[in-house]
Formats: sequence, C-alpha cells, structure tokens
Amino acid sequence: MRRLDIRCNFNVPVRVIYTNEEMSHYDTYTKNLGLYGAFLYLKNSLPKGFWTKLILKLQNENIETKGIVLRSEDEGVAVRFKSPDPKVKQTIFDAIKEHLPQNNCPFCGMSQITTHYICSYCGFPLDFYSPLFLEEFEKRILKRKLETLYSYIDKFVKKCDFIDNYKDPTIPNEMIMLDLENDIYTIANLCREIEELGICDSDFQNLRRMCLKRRIPFFPKVIL
Repeated sequence: MRRLDIRCNFNVPVRVIYTNEEMSHYDTYTKNLGLYGAFLYLKNSLPKGFWTKLILKLQNENIETKGIVLRSEDEGVAVRFKSPDPKVKQTIFDAIKEHLPQNNCPFCGMSQITTHYICSYCGFPLDFYSPLFLEEFEKRILKRKLETLYSYIDKFVKKCDFIDNYKDPTIPNEMIMLDLENDIYTIANLCREIEELGICDSDFQNLRRMCLKRRIPFFPKVIL
C-alpha cells in the first residue's frame, strides 16, 4: 500500500446533495474516510467527474465540502473533496486518528516501532497527536506532488525541444499535436489535483504561468 491520503475504514453519516436544490439528496454512510476524500455507500452509481455537495456529521457538527466522483463501483462511489478548508481537514483528522493503524505506517504499510515519529521507509510523519502534524504532513504531500509534476513538465519540454530541432517530416502534424495535447492534459490534471487538495501555496500559480509561457511559443512551429 502506498497512498498520500490518511484514510481508514470509518462509518460517518453523510448527506449527498446532487443539485443546488436541497431536496435532491441521498442520506448514506462512508465506507472509509480520509482528509481528501471518501468512499460512499450509494445504490445509484454516479458518472466520473460528477460534482456533488457533501455534508458529513462529525463530532456532533455538520461539515460541508464539495466532492468530485473519481470512480463508481458496485458498492458505491469514490469521491475526492474539492479544496477542503483547514477546519474540514482538522475535524476529519480528529475523528479518524484514533482509528489509524498502531503498528504500520498508514501511507506505505510498512511495520513501525511506535516510538518512531517519521516513517523510515516513506518519510511521512507518524506523530498524529502533534499540533504540527497536519502542517508537516501537507508539506510532504506538496513536495511529492510537485516532484511528479516537475518530472512530467521536464519530459514535455524535452519533447518540445526535440520536435522543434529534429521534426520528422513523415510524421503528420495531427499526430504530433495529439501526442503533445495528451501531455498537456496530464500536466493540467496534476495541477488541478494539487489545487483541489487545498495544499498548494502562492508559488504554485507562478509555476502554472511558467508552464503556459513555455508551451505557447512552441505550437505555431509545430503546425507550420
């Protein structure tokens, strides 16, 4: 197991509101719950990308957030929360931290000695009762996500430079554009995911602008 979300099996009452009309809803429970998403028991599957409003009852209060459907299964749907605010994440974490594994890292699954506060395998913090836990945890998530994003950007830039300098006239422009568009969608989806996790900082917007400036001058050369 290797995941960046702290998630555990935890049944929480949740109201799923399908539209802006408050009457269009379904009351159910979570199968598992994490800081950035949940799996909901739903009889009717929802399409991937469907947005919904979620009201979770946690610690005798209602917590509201938006969610986007990632996938549907026979039991229900997996949703990712959209930019949950610090209060939502803190309330969720306070509710689930008692249910986290005691002898295994919840991120990579490796066995841990309870006195260790940092996983020696994946480097994520394990001191769940520290007041700085969530701050340190999200710093590491952002670092991992940005490393992945930088890797894709680097590959994209190198591909652009290669095509710019060694374009094969036998390859149709349409195929080149389609390949580059797929790369752009991958980068854009990673950026969107980082934004929707609510963990990005002010430098992230500068990064997006830099990516845009880097690829705009290239496309006219491809289609000439």
